[in-house]
Amino acid sequence: KSTDKLRRLLSFLSSLKMNYYLLGNGSNTLFVDKKIYKPIIKLEYNDDVFIHNGFMLVNASITNSKISNFLMRNGYSNFEFASVIPGTIGAGIALNSSYKNKSFSDNLMYVEVIDKKGNSHWLSKEMLKFSYRSSSILEKNLIVTRAIFRLEKDNKENIKKRMNEYFEIKKTTQPLSYPNLGSVFKNDVLKAYQYIQNVDMRGYKKGGAMISDIHSNFIINFNNATGKDVLFIVEKVRKKVYDRYKVNLILEITLVRGRK
Repeated sequence: KSTDKLRRLLSFLSSLKMNYYLLGNGSNTLFVDKKIYKPIIKLEYNDDVFIHNGFMLVNASITNSKISNFLMRNGYSNFEFASVIPGTIGAGIALNSSYKNKSFSDNLMYVEVIDKKGNSHWLSKEMLKFSYRSSSILEKNLIVTRAIFRLEKDNKENIKKRMNEYFEIKKTTQPLSYPNLGSVFKNDVLKAYQYIQNVDMRGYKKGGAMISDIHSNFIINFNNATGKDVLFIVEKVRKKVYDRYKVNLILEITLVRGRK
């Protein structure tokens, strides 16, 4: 519920040399096993947003859809793209999530993070290494607690129009009718969905999971799929793509296993 409680918890877990899993909104997380034998931490800070002179201070646990709609109603742009990205601000920053060439790092200024020992730091964007679907926040196992972004004023109707355009594109290109984890693999030389289609895996099923007919880089849960159903498809796709192209597809989703 607060940075102080999180800091004390991490310090305690560090003293026990105990690993943990940080859960954002769970949008891209596959729990492979039914039982997870380690602490799962979820931030539930207040959805506080402070705006002053074109800058925004926001807690990391607020969802992307909530903050993008809040900014739209108040006539601030730069976050329209985030309206169609599931998850929280903190995860969006750590993963450098993007949509249509717009990413979280574009207008980021500063990030407050906590390390595994419970120490808190403010880091500038220049101190962090951002890349496609990744950042040094992930590499160093840091937890984002707050962030400061640069904003721009715009007409509310213009902002809403752009958000609607993003949603219409997403609605026609992604399988929104079924639960899914979003894009499963990162793009390589080819787009991930092209590799999957080229090895004839589109529509492939295992248990209650299936590679979507709408977008081959999405695995949908069409009938009470288990984590192991999804993992089976993931591993089969990776093997077939490697056998044909000698390309190791990199996961964009996060796997959480039992004792590993």
